[in-house]
Amino acid sequence: MLLPSIWLFIPYLPFMILLGGGQEEFGWRGYALLILENEFGIWTANLILGFIWSCWHLPLWFITGISQPYMNFGGFILLMTGYSFLLSWIRAITGDKSFAYLFAHGAANAFIPFMPTIIMQKNVPQPRFWIWVILTFIIGVVIMAFRSNKISKE
Repeated sequence: MLLPSIWLFIPYLPFMILLGGGQEEFGWRGYALLILENEFGIWTANLILGFIWSCWHLPLWFITGISQPYMNFGGFILLMTGYSFLLSWIRAITGDKSFAYLFAHGAANAFIPFMPTIIMQKNVPQPRFWIWVILTFIIGVVIMAFRSNKISKE
């Protein structure tokens, strides 16, 4: 598979921030997470939001020609939960500056075509997908552990 030119990333990034996922952050981190964190704490809030966020994307599994039908949905839930941990941390360290997590979400989505992780074939192993899932989830958990430790010391 021939990868797209990195120069395409420059116009693609603003598109992904504004229309390709980044705009979701007004609802996920800008609204829902605040309510969930106040009710359940940061860990449970992000677990709930990761699951809801995954289900939000469920219709994509029924669209041909995109990567989701080739992904394991359980793995996608772990991936979205890992990203939820990461994006909530970005929200926290930036003092709830919405552009920061909009940019992070859009940039993550914009990099997908440049670093393909999905083999667009049915019934084949997806090792790159699982590496992406596991690394994202572990990094998210580690960041949340440090964040929780810092909060408990304050």
